[in-house]
Amino acid sequence: MVILFDTCIILDHLLNREPFNKASREVLRLSGQLRFDGLVTVNSMADIHYILKRSLHDEERVRKVMHNLLQIVGVADSATIDMYSALSSNTNDFEDALLMETANRVHADYIVTRNLKDFKNSKVPAIPPQKLIELIPEY
Repeated sequence: MVILFDTCIILDHLLNREPFNKASREVLRLSGQLRFDGLVTVNSMADIHYILKRSLHDEERVRKVMHNLLQIVGVADSATIDMYSALSSNTNDFEDALLMETANRVHADYIVTRNLKDFKNSKVPAIPPQKLIELIPEY
């Protein structure tokens, strides 16, 4: 199973954002155990770095966190075709549209997000972290 994580899932865990952090931490733990192929986009990694840097004010620590994150998730590059498709989509938020198009191109089974309404037009189903936990066999 291939899962593309929305940026909010990663940040909920890294910034310990209540009440979302528990489920986000759990899906990332399962990704680290290779229970599925967890991915983030390069674009998400840039956003995560920016937000962590503003929060932690410590570039060395941020880079360490980013390195640790890359031990449990892979990175999906967004291709030029994804950008053109996102620009042509009927989704108002370009970042969400780009994530949807990348998920479709990499054949992700699900996009994991807590912002389900933002992904209603996605060809790849969007599910919350708790639903993913329920889908993992022998959990």
